[in-house]
Amino acid sequence: MKKILLFIILNILLFNFSYADDADSKQKELETKIKLLEKELEIEKLKKELAEQKKANEKKKNKDKSTDANQGKLNKNNQENKEPIKINDEIDLNKEILKEIKSLGKFQEPKRYPEEFKIQFLNKGCITWPCMSKKTAREMSKIFSKKEKFNQMYPGNQIRGMALFEIFYLNTLKKYEKNITRYIEGSKKKRDAKMVSKLISLNKSRENMRKALGMDLSVSIEDTLEVYYLMAQFLDLGKIKEQQIPEDIKKRKKFLSQYKKSFSDLNTIFKKNKDKHLYDAIKTKNK
Repeated sequence: MKKILLFIILNILLFNFSYADDADSKQKELETKIKLLEKELEIEKLKKELAEQKKANEKKKNKDKSTDANQGKLNKNNQENKEPIKINDEIDLNKEILKEIKSLGKFQEPKRYPEEFKIQFLNKGCITWPCMSKKTAREMSKIFSKKEKFNQMYPGNQIRGMALFEIFYLNTLKKYEKNITRYIEGSKKKRDAKMVSKLISLNKSRENMRKALGMDLSVSIEDTLEVYYLMAQFLDLGKIKEQQIPEDIKKRKKFLSQYKKSFSDLNTIFKKNKDKHLYDAIKTKNK
């Protein structure tokens, strides 16, 4: 009986050990499968990311190609349109140059002069144009070199200077008429282009002076001189009254003078730059 009981216990123990071994084996097998599954999932994830990256790269590549193609078309269009624009600009510049040259006018000695002008310049033995033009040029330089205090005492002084500038311009036009003709005919001489630029600059100054008194370049030289001298005489009728000026007014006047000078300098630079393209075109037109 004891033998039978011992045999049964041994069998039970063997069964338990066998079952434990099977359980461990199955657990290890499950763990292995889980690890393999995890690796497969990771590989699938990597494949998906790789596919998305390839798709993004392909999209970017196509976009770059499209951009390059559009840029190429744009450059082509610019190249096609560049030449006509350049030609049109050149035509417009030539028209502007010819317009400015035409506005220079032709030299013609004035047929009449204001009485004051005749007394000052013509009735003192200077009856020829060369003599009179030199004399008026010297007087003009003196007038424009006067200080503000003098011009305040004699307000008609600068207006007379503007009248004499008209004579100076006419004499300069007479002096360089041949340069103008040669330039229009296609001269490649730098001096001809330089003289044309100089005359255009002088003519613009003459035009601005006339505008200050309500005249333009269409007004004859005789009427222009008459207007200048009448205005100068009218301003000279004013009488100077000496007054005590407060210090604050003097300071304001000084500040205003500095402001006017700064504005005048800026205005000169602006006008110079404004016409720079014209003078540059004149220099290069006949090269």
